[in-house]
Amino acid sequence: MTPTPRLLRLMTAGLVLAALPLVLHPSLWVAVVGGWITLAVAAASDLFVLHRTRVEVAAEAPASVGVGEPLEVVLRVTLSGSRSLEGTIRAVTTPPLSPPVSDVAATFPIGESRHSVEVEALHRGTGRLVSLWSRLEGPLGLLCRVSPEGAPRRAVAVTPSLPRVRAWATKHDRLLRRLSGAHRSWGYGEDGDFDSLEAYVPGMDVRRIDWKASARRRAPLVRRFRVERSQRVVACLDTGRLMGDPIAGLD
Repeated sequence: MTPTPRLLRLMTAGLVLAALPLVLHPSLWVAVVGGWITLAVAAASDLFVLHRTRVEVAAEAPASVGVGEPLEVVLRVTLSGSRSLEGTIRAVTTPPLSPPVSDVAATFPIGESRHSVEVEALHRGTGRLVSLWSRLEGPLGLLCRVSPEGAPRRAVAVTPSLPRVRAWATKHDRLLRRLSGAHRSWGYGEDGDFDSLEAYVPGMDVRRIDWKASARRRAPLVRRFRVERSQRVVACLDTGRLMGDPIAGLD
């Protein structure tokens, strides 16, 4: 059991008011003592309710998640006692799972209730949901109880995100269709295959003039190259986790 900020503020105010009998009138001691007794009874009431209340928290999470995708962890909170209480639930994870941005704060009713929290997976590997912590406040908000609720040790495999790849492919489907198959593109460059010679036209690159052929024909001729696209390329990639290079914070 620990005091809440509300109880600390009330105790600080009580210490300030305790100086009033010395400043104003000695008879105010009765009001000061009555205030402290009221605060003590209220704190004891919270202590009694929290002592009689039992809480159990269980977590449900998928066995795998893609890199960069949010992982939704469902928390099942079972509260047994005389009344519903306000509190928070905190989930503790290990890398590559990042801890939740915020705790689950809600009013937990008597019986079972479900709540969800999102966890991000930024790297490939195997993360674990280590433990769950509950923090329950008394009805008056003067005392709270913080306790670990078991250790689920749930393993979650972080794998490459196939939906993200499919979304990228769908987005660029029109471009892929346009570039599919074998196409010939006429251009000038050193990376294409020689196709033919054609007469020089003002505006063409003079560096492409074939001087030997031009001397034989007695007219300037330029070389034309054939550039092929969508050629079959075989690429070998090492997709191991240790060979990964983070891109935009994702590994």
